[in-house]
Amino acid sequence: MKITLRTNQEDWFLSKVEDKNYTVSMTANFDGFTPSNGMIRAYKWDEKEIKEVVESCNALQEVMIFDYFAPALLLVPKTKGNSDTAAIMKSLIEAANHIGAEYLHFRHYSSLHRELKATKEVNDIFNYFLNPNLETSLKEVLFDVGDKKIIEIYNKLIGNFKS
Repeated sequence: MKITLRTNQEDWFLSKVEDKNYTVSMTANFDGFTPSNGMIRAYKWDEKEIKEVVESCNALQEVMIFDYFAPALLLVPKTKGNSDTAAIMKSLIEAANHIGAEYLHFRHYSSLHRELKATKEVNDIFNYFLNPNLETSLKEVLFDVGDKKIIEIYNKLIGNFKS
């Protein structure tokens, strides 16, 4: 699987992928000025429908699938850096496989304009995606980056794989 890191442009809040083949993965966090709120407006998704399942998504720590949206949406529970990343990643991959997603727009760290505190979480996510035994329909993950430390973590992990 290919991972593409995309640093945020000035329009990080509304930054989207025009290719409808991408499935969007975003955090179930709609409190205040969040990228998730921006994505709802940018793609003209049904805000009421999404927000009705946010509490369940976060309480159950399960990914919710909106495969009838264009593009499809995978709503991922918020973690605050202290949840079981592997379990959530497993749920995300299962959801992507369920709908046959090949391209994933990973929006979870796109708005970080402060020091990254979830270093272990990001490390675990990259390790999950880079696992050679991972069975997935995904061909590419477009990982939006809001903090340069994410790029450093990724480069270090890639270096470890090449060693």
